[in-house]
Amino acid sequence: MAAVLLAAGEPGFRRALPNCRVMVHQPTRTAGGASKTSKQLLTSAAETEKTRIKLAALLARDTGRSVEEIESLLEYDTYYSAEEAQKMGLVDIIGGAELAADAGKATSDTGTSAKDATDESKQ
Repeated sequence: MAAVLLAAGEPGFRRALPNCRVMVHQPTRTAGGASKTSKQLLTSAAETEKTRIKLAALLARDTGRSVEEIESLLEYDTYYSAEEAQKMGLVDIIGGAELAADAGKATSDTGTSAKDATDESKQ
């Protein structure tokens, strides 16, 4: 779920540290070690499926990818480097606070936004 929060950030300001790893996966539920009735298991499975559908829709919206592409990525744990996460649309900027200061300076010096600077760096 952390990848959903990361992708949901303000476009142009979603940041990843250079050595980070970002993982996306489908939601899971555990029985918590306790026995469950078949009705409880069916309810849990239905809720997990609703969460999976919502998760795919949110990631598709925030990354610009299709729901079908996101659903295929969610089948298994998928790990991304910072660069791969940027190409996937999960983050916009790779770097720490020093890049944030540079982005702010670029905005005030040139009149371009951090998103503009990010878009230019992707080209």
